[in-house]
This record gives sequence, C-alpha cells and structure tokens, in this order.
Amino acid sequence: DMKAPAIIDNNFMAKGSTYAMLQFPHSEEILDDDPEEEKEYCIGMNLISSGDAESGREHLERSFKMGYLRAGDTLSFGYSAGWFGQRDYHKAVAILRRLVRKGHPSSMNNYAFAYEYGAGVKQNYRLAEFWYKKGANLGNKDAKANLGIFYLFGRKASRNSRKRGAIITGATPRMNRKSTGNCTGPKQT
Repeated sequence: DMKAPAIIDNNFMAKGSTYAMLQFPHSEEILDDDPEEEKEYCIGMNLISSGDAESGREHLERSFKMGYLRAGDTLSFGYSAGWFGQRDYHKAVAILRRLVRKGHPSSMNNYAFAYEYGAGVKQNYRLAEFWYKKGANLGNKDAKANLGIFYLFGRKASRNSRKRGAIITGATPRMNRKSTGNCTGPKQT
C-alpha cells in the first residue's frame, strides 16, 4: 500500500531554492509591527522548527482561525507530512476544503494534488483537473505548471500536445517557448 506524498505548501515553495525547501519547517522572524495573526503563525513555525510540534500546531490553528490563510496552507502540509504524529490526509484535505471556499489559489493547487493522488479523498482526475484549472485561472503558477504536467503525463483523455505545451511554457518562463509539448529545458545563451 503506497503512501501518497505530502501535500505541497505553495507559500513556502514560492520562496525559492531547493536548499530552503530542505529546511522546512523553518523559523520565522517576528516583527513588532506584524499583525497578530502573523505573529501567531511565526510563533507556531518557530515552535515546530525547535521540536515542539504540538504547541506549534496550536499557534498555527489560532492564526488560521484569525484569518491568516497561509497558516491553513502550512497546517494542511503539516498534517499531510506527519509533523503532528501520523500523516493525516483527511485533516489536511478538510483544511484545504475551507481554504478553497475562501478562494485561496495555492490551496486550489494543493486540493487538486490531493485528488490527483488520492490523498485524503478518493482519487478523481476530473476533480484534480478542475481544481488545477481554477487555481491556474486565478494566477497560481504552481497550479498552471501542475496542470501542464497533469496533461503531459496523460491524466486526461484528450492529450492535445499544443495545449500541454502552452500550459507548461506559460508557467515556466525559462523554458523554450517554441516547445509544443516536449520540454526542451532552459534556452542556452
């Protein structure tokens, strides 16, 4: 019985390097002028990164209840990655469901990912495609890239290579724009 991967936390992924991803969870700097919900988030991340996952989870939940959507994304990732004990995809998806109802684009990408891999929900490619498209249409580059990959690997019955190429190259600006479905990698200068 293969376990699904951790659901992606796009807010963190968007920050950059592979090295930084390996450092997740990471501590956060708390600034005096940060809103209270962001301070709660930072305290939670600092506790988790120092090894106190349970107290950190409580702060992240408080931050999320205060309306800080990034805390919800991070909580969802934490449950799917097993930060708070066993991996709990059902809790992760329950949080994502709340976030997508609020129109949170990166959570739409994560929700699609859950449907694509059957993490906490019954695997459903039609719903995965729907949520990837919805997130991509709201400007989430990860959703756009994942939708292209989704098509590239034939998750959808209609495999229009021109459409796949347009999705993939539109999501990754360093890719060769002349591609029509075959990724050629970065342009050589």
